[in-house]
Amino acid sequence: MQEKEERKKKKKKKKKKKKKKEKSNTKLNFGINRTDLGCMYMYSTLSLGTLDQTKPNQAKPNQKKMSNPANAHDFRAIQNTLARYCEALDTKTFALLDKVFLPDVVADYPFNWDLRGLDQLRVAIQNRLGPIATHHSLSTQTIRVSPDAKTAHAITYFTAAHFGQGPHAGKVITAYGRYVDELVCLRPQGEDYEGVWGASGVWRIAKRIVGFTARIGDEMIMKDF
Repeated sequence: MQEKEERKKKKKKKKKKKKKKEKSNTKLNFGINRTDLGCMYMYSTLSLGTLDQTKPNQAKPNQKKMSNPANAHDFRAIQNTLARYCEALDTKTFALLDKVFLPDVVADYPFNWDLRGLDQLRVAIQNRLGPIATHHSLSTQTIRVSPDAKTAHAITYFTAAHFGQGPHAGKVITAYGRYVDELVCLRPQGEDYEGVWGASGVWRIAKRIVGFTARIGDEMIMKDF
């Protein structure tokens, strides 16, 4: 009888040990069991979801909504507009200036101050550079586009070589300076983004100031041709 009772006691002890092991296995090393962990995960996902329920393109309460924010394509479009100016002058395609300036542009050049309107600007450039072969190059540049992509400010350094003709053949006068431009973004005509898809529109110069750093060469090249 005693042997049977001892056996029963041993079986009970073994069962208790198994239960303790099972309980310990359901807990993590830092005292959080699986049930608690599941509750914590559900709470964390719910709480994180309430932090920011705005969509990617939706403005938050404390932010201003921008219908058409500036993007990298605007910088390329502005660069193309400025480069188009050089193309117009060097190829003598002065009609191309329509795609560079606004009709009511205001410009100050070292030899032509207070030019108002594209027609006046075009005539001044044509009279000065029309008969002379030129080569314009753009270099250092900074462009700042407004957050709403409606305006931009650009500073562009340039080098302009003017080649002598007639009695000055073989001579060159080189101008070094910079263009300081205020640009505006216009709606394109139809789907014509002038080769820069993704830009906010087409860019035109509304105001330009030209300054010389230096001019090296014979100035008579600009007079005798």
